[in-house]
Amino acid sequence: MINENKMLQRRWRKGYLLMFILIITVLLDQITKLYTHFNFKLGESVIVINNYFSFTYIRNKGAAFGFLGESNEVFRKLFFLILTPVAVIYILMLIRKTSNLRAYKIAAFSFILSGAIGNYINRLHLGYVVDFIDIHWAETYHWPAFNIADIAIVFGVICLILMDFRKEHFLHRSK
Repeated sequence: MINENKMLQRRWRKGYLLMFILIITVLLDQITKLYTHFNFKLGESVIVINNYFSFTYIRNKGAAFGFLGESNEVFRKLFFLILTPVAVIYILMLIRKTSNLRAYKIAAFSFILSGAIGNYINRLHLGYVVDFIDIHWAETYHWPAFNIADIAIVFGVICLILMDFRKEHFLHRSK
């Protein structure tokens, strides 16, 4: 009975961490996107740091970096309509299988999940994703615009890569 209670408590902690990250990230993402959508004209840009950083309202119909943005609209909509729920289910399965003692891994998966959900909300509601963070080098180079959901996804993936790298490094050193 004691072991069952401990397992239940650990499951709840995992759920709390997931929900905390999910709620905060999706709320921040949606608030910033809504603000941009209703307060900027498409293509409008506000300089934050001259020659380096601006807020620019972009509508991204594709995936990361506009991937599939110019593809057939029916294909693109079906692709994202199906892909995101499949990815969400897969990530939830990964979280469920992750040891309760690996909070950092649960957090990384939670950030990826949050970003996927944040962008999916835009796709369902608007038919595109609102991007607004514009990093650039003068007028020479512009990184593709992105948003808070994209940051969450990239942050989660980087954390997973670093964890894996650290694990591999530790395994090779112990041989």
